Amino acid sequence: MSTSGDAMTVSFQRDADLGRLKRAKVPRPIAWTLHPADAAKCAAKGEHCHTRRCSSAAVMVTWRWWRSAEAARILLSEHVVCAEHGQEFADRHHIEIEPAPGMPMASARRVFPGDLLAGFLERGEETGPRARLEVMTAQQIGVCAGSAWHCGFPRCLAPARYLSSLRYATQSGREHQRGRFLCEEHAARFAARHSINLAAAPASGGEP
Repeated sequence: MSTSGDAMTVSFQRDADLGRLKRAKVPRPIAWTLHPADAAKCAAKGEHCHTRRCSSAAVMVTWRWWRSAEAARILLSEHVVCAEHGQEFADRHHIEIEPAPGMPMASARRVFPGDLLAGFLERGEETGPRARLEVMTAQQIGVCAGSAWHCGFPRCLAPARYLSSLRYATQSGREHQRGRFLCEEHAARFAARHSINLAAAPASGGEP
């Protein structure tokens, strides 16, 4: 039995995935200060700045997304760094270093992407707008990235940056609400379609 047809199908799918990856928008890097308890934990474990040949104390976290042709998706690189190399990272990417979170990572409860979306849908009022968008926090973005969840738009592999919901009525007259994670590109399309000012989209009020 010939397997050339299966091989051609796999090759075509691989090319399609790489094409979508090339078009996907890579999110801007993020950097934030470690909570003092987390910094102390790093020190106790002997973990220091991840920059080569640097043994200074780790006091910041950096995230940088990049396109991986091998995995055919956008991946996240996370490092803990010292104050000097954290500032160099921020300067290099023209970003601000975000303040430390309100609680240490060890004290935060385990949160899954589905929890974030469910909480967002629950916060929507029945009498509120039919379509909603919220900007995800750095911690929420990390939850999705760590669980390999991405934009919920069909065939889109870009990282999730927004929470979206849409209320609609079926032919039976019953009203339903659909929630999705969206990347920056598809959030912009969603906003334009439903007359939402994307620049004024509120930050997420959910956890973490």
